[in-house]
Amino acid sequence: MTGPAPFPFVVGCNRSGTTLLRAMLDAHPDLAVPPEAYFTVAALRSTDSAQPFDADALLSEIIADRSFANWDLPNEALRPLRDDPPENAADVVRGVYLAYARHHAKPRFGDKTPRNVLHVAVVASALTEARFVHLVRDGRDVVPSVREHLLGPNSLPAAIDYWRDRVTAGRRAGATIGSERYLEVRYEDLVADPEPVLRTICDFIKITYTEVMLAYAKRADQVIGGVWDPRNHQGVARPPTIGVRDWRATMPRSDAQLFDALAGDLLDELGYGRSGLPRSGLARARAITWRRSARLRRAARPLTGPIVHLRRRRRRTHDEGAPPRKNATNPSGSENSQPRSSS
Repeated sequence: MTGPAPFPFVVGCNRSGTTLLRAMLDAHPDLAVPPEAYFTVAALRSTDSAQPFDADALLSEIIADRSFANWDLPNEALRPLRDDPPENAADVVRGVYLAYARHHAKPRFGDKTPRNVLHVAVVASALTEARFVHLVRDGRDVVPSVREHLLGPNSLPAAIDYWRDRVTAGRRAGATIGSERYLEVRYEDLVADPEPVLRTICDFIKITYTEVMLAYAKRADQVIGGVWDPRNHQGVARPPTIGVRDWRATMPRSDAQLFDALAGDLLDELGYGRSGLPRSGLARARAITWRRSARLRRAARPLTGPIVHLRRRRRRTHDEGAPPRKNATNPSGSENSQPRSSS
C-alpha cells in the first residue's frame, strides 16, 4: 500500500447502529476505534493562516475536550506529540488517534462519531486518507429512539427532519467525494448477514477481514464503558439481532402517515418504501404546517440561535441520568455534560 493507510470514519444519524459497527471494527486486531470524538472537526478547522500554528496549544484544547476523557488515554501516550510537535492540525489529529491505537497495541485507527455525517467535506479535505462508512437505517426505527435521547428533538416532525437532514447530508457529501472515499451501508443488511457486509467494509478501508470481528460481544463491557450512556447500548452485548426495533409493530398509524408526508421520498430513495397506508389529509396538513413553521424558524435563527444553545447546555447540565465522566484529575468520574450523539 502506497501512502497512508485509509482512516475510516463511521458516520450516520445517531441511533442508527453506529456503536454496533464500531464494536465490530474495533474487534479487529489491527484497528482501534475510540469512543466518539467531538474535537476532531474543530481541530481540523482550527488553523488560522494569519497566526503561526501552535501544535501544543491545539493538543491542549483536544485534551480539555470532554469527549477526550472517555478515551482513557494516559498523558504518557501523547508524549511523542509534545516532544516532536506536528506542523499542522491534520497531523495533530492523526497523532492523537495513532497514540490511542498504539496504547491498545494496534497499528491502525478509525473514528466513530455519528455527528461527523454533517462535516464530511471538512474531514475529507483535511485528511486525504479519510474514508467514510455511512450507516443508514430506516428512519421509522430511528426517530422514536432519537426522541427519547437527551438532545434529540422532542416533536415528531422535528425528529423526522433530524433524521432526514443527516442522511441527506451524508449522501450528498458522498456523491461529491466519490465511491473511492464513501461507502453507504444499510443497518438492516449488517444485522441480517454481517459477514459479507463487513467484508465489503474491510475491502473499502484496505484491511483484511477476520472472523474475530463477529465476536465483538465478548468485548462489550470495554466498548460500552466508553459511551456516554451505557443504557442505550446494551445491544452490543449480544450477537446481531434482527428486528430490535420494528416500526410496523410500534409506530402509531398517524405517525407513519406523517413520516410518509415529510420523508416518503427519502424512504423510497433508500429502498425502504412508504408505509402503504392510505394518504391522510391530516398528515398532509401537519406536514404543510410544519414546513411553513420551519421556514420561519430558519429566518429567525440568527436571533434565536444563542437562546437555543443556552437551553441545550442547561439540558446537558441537568441530565441526572448520565454516567460519570472519567478524567485525569478525577479517575472515579465526574458529572457528565457532553452531548450524547452516539448510537
